[in-house]
Amino acid sequence: MLAVGLPLVLVAVACTVPSRSASQASEQSAANRDFGFASLLGGETKQLIVSQTVPRGGRHWIVDISSDGATLFDSYDWDLGREEVCVHDFDGDGISEISMLLTSFWGFGAMSMAESPMRDVVFKYEANVRKYMPDKSAFLRGLTDIDEDVRKIDPNENPREGSKGSYLATRLDILLRYVYAGRDSYGWSFFDRAYNLTHKRDVKREIKRILDSEPVYRYVYGLQPLKRHSL
Repeated sequence: MLAVGLPLVLVAVACTVPSRSASQASEQSAANRDFGFASLLGGETKQLIVSQTVPRGGRHWIVDISSDGATLFDSYDWDLGREEVCVHDFDGDGISEISMLLTSFWGFGAMSMAESPMRDVVFKYEANVRKYMPDKSAFLRGLTDIDEDVRKIDPNENPREGSKGSYLATRLDILLRYVYAGRDSYGWSFFDRAYNLTHKRDVKREIKRILDSEPVYRYVYGLQPLKRHSL
């Protein structure tokens, strides 16, 4: 689904995704394809935006049809794929940015999906590579009021069994805000102070494992992208 603040010519196409085996043929799930045209790069340029979505998932492309049909963005490259991609012009330069939610920690540990922190990833067009790339500076907005949020955390809190998801969510949210803003050491120092349940070592190890393979994190820290299988 496209969520934009500028005019688009939109067409929605319904399709079905076949089940994985013939015996499950009756259990097909619906998918939607939306596509529209917009001048994301300003001037007389025109880009095609395509979104293929399923419940809680999707893949989104931007193709520059005003030149040679180059693919400017493919959400699969960044392992991002919720139902929506949003279009903005945060800096008012006439060239649109796009944003998607990072879902790598969706339902992680004891958290429900509703509790899970999802960072907003902003992509800015980089003319030298003709691609939309993560805007590192946009993550700095996540540091707004973070000192106040840290002060609200009680390191001696002892959550009941049913509230451990909320306990993890508040601490993981602050950790990720630091980490994606390039303040890795601040984030882990905070987490070491604030998260004090018995399985702390296992939780830290699993968070680091997820981050190590997360494409946007690797880009922020200048790590080589991992090879991904083509679809």
